[in-house]
Amino acid sequence: MTRNKALKLLHEKMQNQNLRRHCYSVEAVMKVLYKRLENGKQTKEEEDMWGIVGLLHDGDYEETKGTPELHTIKMHDWLKKEGVKDKNLLDAILSHNFAHTGQNPPKNKLE
Repeated sequence: MTRNKALKLLHEKMQNQNLRRHCYSVEAVMKVLYKRLENGKQTKEEEDMWGIVGLLHDGDYEETKGTPELHTIKMHDWLKKEGVKDKNLLDAILSHNFAHTGQNPPKNKLE
């Protein structure tokens, strides 16, 4: 998934400007974390993917804020409907809310 497609999806699903700003901030932090944690093994594609995970991690929040057990599951489903097959991206989204969903316990630095 490209950043432009991720941004389009975020804007379709999230209307609150402050929540969007949060997602933009996490995207930036994730890219810095990638550079720090993957020192010496970096690729532009991986850095972009870490950023996209940050951008979309709360993209379903407006729809799931009252049902935390669905948070990240909706985004995971939306991504699959968009044709996303990148297991690392899909797993990272799910692991973000492992505490409530019990799905995909974090198993790597990205998650």
